[in-house]
Amino acid sequence: NYWRAFPDLRFQVISTLIESNRIVILWTGEGTHLGTIMNIPATGHNVQVRGVSILEIEHGLVVRGQYIWDLAGMLRHMGLLPELQPTQSI
Repeated sequence: NYWRAFPDLRFQVISTLIESNRIVILWTGEGTHLGTIMNIPATGHNVQVRGVSILEIEHGLVVRGQYIWDLAGMLRHMGLLPELQPTQSI
């Protein structure tokens, strides 16, 4: 679904951490919203998203994965959520 919605989707690894049988990957993704995703029709906007993947490896294979990503940030890039306003100190 993501490849159809963002045909030019590309990822960049920002950093990785390997400990025992776990790998943590901090990444960014970027692409042009040209197809429907989550019932949202194409906006034509360039979309950026940040995320973290936590992978558990056994015998050289990924056996478990957790993927945490900034959905609200992606929706902001699509123009569907307002930009966050900085808070004012009292």
